[in-house]
Amino acid sequence: MKRDWDKIYLEKGVVQKGVLPLVEEASLLFKREGVVRVLDLGCGTGRHLAYFAGMGFTVYGVDVSEKALEMAKDFLSSEGFSGVVLKKADMRSLPYEDNFFDAVVATWVINHALMKDIAVAVREIRRVLNSGGFVVLKNLSVNDYNFGVRPELEPGTFLGDEEGEEDVPHHFFTEKELRSLFSGFKVVKLKEVSHVSERSGKMRMSFDLIARKK
Repeated sequence: MKRDWDKIYLEKGVVQKGVLPLVEEASLLFKREGVVRVLDLGCGTGRHLAYFAGMGFTVYGVDVSEKALEMAKDFLSSEGFSGVVLKKADMRSLPYEDNFFDAVVATWVINHALMKDIAVAVREIRRVLNSGGFVVLKNLSVNDYNFGVRPELEPGTFLGDEEGEEDVPHHFFTEKELRSLFSGFKVVKLKEVSHVSERSGKMRMSFDLIARKK
């Protein structure tokens, strides 16, 4: 996955630009619930890192792409945020101790893997979250128009169709799968929503999930 994402960022530059409405919604919840430490898992070029830092949270970011982290560092510096901690890491092995974070945010991240790796990533999210901590996810839905269009890697997982992601796995979730993966959490929000792809401009279907570790 590292090679694929480095190539995307090298060729396309900043591919994620606006702050997602789900992230804005979650940040207000975090403020109400006294969240301090926030991890942006798969932080890309830093759009949500800057947003959370601007909201006053203590912010950490990890990504598998060295190029993305370089771009995130430059972006944060240009915005005047010097306290964000950036680390290169795979979602299946997070470089933090147990119960370290109050919230983990991962938008368009864990769906880029096979189910066995997704399960490991979810265990890592659970591990680094403290009791009562929040997880915020945005992932593809099985009702997305692209489900089943590209070659299938395993049930529910296909190669990507957007330029630069042709070799990247895309898992399309069901509500049942998400509830099963986060069975040790209290679901605050789980909603299927439509959105316009930042890459292609096409209408897509996804799940917004906010859940709290019991």
